[in-house]
This record gives sequence, C-alpha cells and structure tokens, in this order.
Amino acid sequence: MFTSDGKILFCKFCDVKVSTTKRFLVTQHIKTAKHEQAFNQRKRREQSISQSLLTENLNKKSDFKSDLTEALVFANIPLYKVNNLKFKNFLEKYTSKNIPDESTLRKDYVDSIYQKTLTKIQAEVFNHKIWVSIDETTDVDGRYVANVIVGVLDSEVPGKVMLVNCEHLEKTNSTTIAQLFDRTMNLIWPQGVEHNDVLLLVSDSAPYMVKAGSAIQIFYPKMLHVTCLAHALYRVAEQIRSDFPLVDKLISSVKKVFLKCPARIQIFKNEAPELSLPPEPVITPKEIIGERTVEANLAFIKSNFSFLSSALTSLEEKGKPLSNLVSIINTVSEKLAIAVLTPQGKSIHTKFQKVLDKNSGYKVLSKISKILVGETDSFDGLPEVIKADDIVNFNIKMEVEELACVAYLCSKVVRKRKKKRKFWVHPLLSDRSTKGLFNLFYNDLRKHEDKFFNYLRMSIKSFDELLELLQQDLTGQQTNMRECISPVEKLVVTLR
Repeated sequence: MFTSDGKILFCKFCDVKVSTTKRFLVTQHIKTAKHEQAFNQRKRREQSISQSLLTENLNKKSDFKSDLTEALVFANIPLYKVNNLKFKNFLEKYTSKNIPDESTLRKDYVDSIYQKTLTKIQAEVFNHKIWVSIDETTDVDGRYVANVIVGVLDSEVPGKVMLVNCEHLEKTNSTTIAQLFDRTMNLIWPQGVEHNDVLLLVSDSAPYMVKAGSAIQIFYPKMLHVTCLAHALYRVAEQIRSDFPLVDKLISSVKKVFLKCPARIQIFKNEAPELSLPPEPVITPKEIIGERTVEANLAFIKSNFSFLSSALTSLEEKGKPLSNLVSIINTVSEKLAIAVLTPQGKSIHTKFQKVLDKNSGYKVLSKISKILVGETDSFDGLPEVIKADDIVNFNIKMEVEELACVAYLCSKVVRKRKKKRKFWVHPLLSDRSTKGLFNLFYNDLRKHEDKFFNYLRMSIKSFDELLELLQQDLTGQQTNMRECISPVEKLVVTLR
C-alpha cells in the first residue's frame, strides 16, 4: 500500500505523498474516500485475476486422464470399469495418479477424443475418392442402429477403412437411410460436401436400401450402388435349402441335438475337437434322418454346389484385386450353368441370375474390371460422368471391405446378444408341476362341461379331438435337464 525512501511516505493506491510527521495524518489519509475507492478497485482487480487463473487451471485438461480415456475407448473397455475398486487401486498403485470417476471421463474427455478422431478421418479423406457402406441392425434393446463405414480409394495402396457414424433410427426406410448418408458426408466434409469424390456405395439388397441408393445417386452422380455379392451366394444357398426340405430338416435336427443337451455337446467336443458346433437351429422332427432320399439329396448337393462355400471364403479374403473378385462370381455363374442340366439345378441357377440382374452396380464394376485388365478398351455401358481418373482408383488390391463383398458383413443377420440368465428355472416356476394353475385346475374343470366351454370356448369333445390331431406336433423331447410341457397344457394355454 505504501512505499518509503526513509524520509517520504508514498501511497501507491492514490499516487500521493503522505506526511509522516504525525501518525494521525497517515490514519486520516487511509480513511479518505479517495483512498478507500482506490483500495477497493485494486482488490476487485486482484480477485478477478485470481479467478481467471483458477478457471484457466480448471479448464486445462489432464493429459493423463485424456490418455486414459483414449486407451479405454480404443481398447473397447467400458468407461465404468474405472469405478471397479480392484482395477482402480491397480492403476493408482502403478501410475501414482489419481484415477477419476467414470462420469468425469465421460463428460470432460470423451467428446474431445471424438473430435480429434473425426479430425483424423477428415484428413484421411481429404482430396481422395471414397467408398461408403451402410448397415442397419438392432441392438439388445430392440432399437434400430445404423453404422456408416467410409474407406479411401487410392490408386497406389489400399486405403484406410473407418467407422464414421453410428446412429439410432426411429425407423428404417429409404428416407432415414438417405438422411443418415447425408449427415455422414457433412461430418467428413464440414466445409462443403465433395459430391464427385464418392464413387461407391455398398449395402445389402433390402428394398429400402436399393430405393435409398437410387435417391442418393441424384446428388452423387459418379457413385455406383453395389449390393452384396456374397449375399447373392447366400440367397442361392437359401434356394438350395428350400428345394431340398428333407436335407434342411436333417441339418436342423442335428443342430437341435447339440444345442439343447450339454452332455451331448461335451461328447461331441471329446470325439471331434477339430469341428465347431452348429449354430442355433430351427427345431424339426428327427424321423427324416433314416430316409434314403436324404442320402441321395446330400450326394447331389455335394457334387454340384459344394463350391459355394469356398467361393464365399474367397470373397472374404483380403488383398484381392478387383479382377480376381469379379472372376470368383463369374466362376460361380459358370458352375451353376452346368447344374441347369439337372431338373433340381434349374431353379437354383435362375435364382442366381435374378439376384445378379437386380445388382446394376455390379455390372458396372465388372465392366471397369475388364478395362483395368485390358480385356476391353470401350467405355460403353459406363455412366458418362465416370472418367479414366475415376476408374484408376479401382485398380488396387482392395480389402474385403472395399468391394461389394464388404456388404456380406452388413447383410449377415446380427443376432441379439443374449442376456446372462440368473436362473435356469426361476424359483417362482420351479414348483409349477404341483402348484401351477393348470395342474390344480384342469382336472376339476373337466368335471363341469359348461365351465369348460366358457373357459376354453369349446366343448370337451371338441377339445379332445383337437388334442388328438395336434398331439404329435406338440410333444417335446424329454431330457434329464427338465421335463417338457405336456401337449394338453400347451393346448390349454394357447386356447385360453
């Protein structure tokens, strides 16, 4: 407040000299309105500076917390894991850092990591041609989730593949998919969408995807919409199953046997450890196993269509050039054409041709492949807007995601993740056989035909006749794990 040279006292707030001959003169100066006003102004200024420094320190994010959040996110470890006491103590012990709460990481650091990642993606696609793949599925809560993958088309090296957008949709149709595509393009080109840099859209062959692709092509004139080639082979396999129902039932029965009985699963693993278990089945009767017709059908399928599985495997391999992938589809077409000579093979080849005919984008890709390998020098059949510089971008060893077979991943039915059961049978239902409504009520109900009719809306005679017709189909297979519900109980529950 005051400075002095030993003789004169100077007030720094008021910029005046103060007499020091008597003490009350100094006290009197301190009490003046001018000094108090200058003192209060100085105090407010210091408080403002202190607050700004404090705010700056608070706003400055910790590099450790940012790196921790980024590591968890990129390793696909849920952020709530940091609240685990054992994990938290381990990190604090070996890093000598204070581990924040999950909410702190989520609120303060996740968004900045997202922005940093998005900036990297924007830099990757800058001045490059790209392809886009859209897939829609449902999550464990039954919500529609759409994912958008973007990849770089480079004439020299395989480009990077990046997940750019993931959104929940209220419903899935051509409008919502087209809007999602537009939002994603604005994410990677915030300064203005480069409509001529999108050369390929890959999706499944759902009608709403095809319709959305047609709408998007209006604004992206160079874009080809290719539906999944691997899915086309899957459709052929479905046709084979429908043409040979006994074989389909046999495979489903084998799946059921191993899915429903843990003891059989263990025996299977012991006897054939190199074989994988079958996926979840469609439950069917087992009597067809002994039919001789099945053996003939299996022999026919193996000799004429076994190449489909190897073709699908080849499409999933990485590092194949465009010409090789197109060659795989051509080989499949040639082999299916041979099967046309048999009555059973005609419908299967017809199915394959119908699927390919609907895939107009693949026809253009096939034409591009012929130009790249020198089989033709004509641009006939290609859209006029596609130039030589655009075609060169397809002359690379593409990853599986960078051609139409990327949509094989999109077209697979993504099963809902099953929640872990707390009980095999809930305690409330464990005494069903003795305390259940059916077991307590049904036998007494049959003694009163009028009440029986009111309860099930049919007479006892009609009920018994219906039960006789359906009993074989309603009878389940008894196991050591638990008893099946009886046919009569199933019918009562259904009618009620």
